[in-house]
Amino acid sequence: MSVKNRLKDYLKSQKIAIATFEKSIGVSNGYVNSISKSIGLDKLELIIENYSNMNIEWLLTGKGPIVKSEEYEISPEKKDVATEGNEEYGSDYWKNEYIAIQKKYTALLENKLLEVISENKSPEAG
Repeated sequence: MSVKNRLKDYLKSQKIAIATFEKSIGVSNGYVNSISKSIGLDKLELIIENYSNMNIEWLLTGKGPIVKSEEYEISPEKKDVATEGNEEYGSDYWKNEYIAIQKKYTALLENKLLEVISENKSPEAG
């Protein structure tokens, strides 16, 4: 399933119209349907700000639940301890999370591509 389809599934599960979603993150009508591979960091940051219950790892990779459960969220007490001495938690934290998820997603795609290539080279394929 693609990022676009997972995003549509999330919106449907939350009863949010696609046009409403697009307006809330400041993109033009038709943006969701124009997503081909993934979502840019700038748009992802807007989604995180506006739809904090969406599981971003699920959105990008399909792994995990569609929405965050309480166990995935950092409580204010833990956040204070985790961010002590790191004033840039908001922007750098999410950028690093996004990069880590994109690396996982890229590795999954590379592995799948290698599987497809090896299947096409096998004697049975021929």
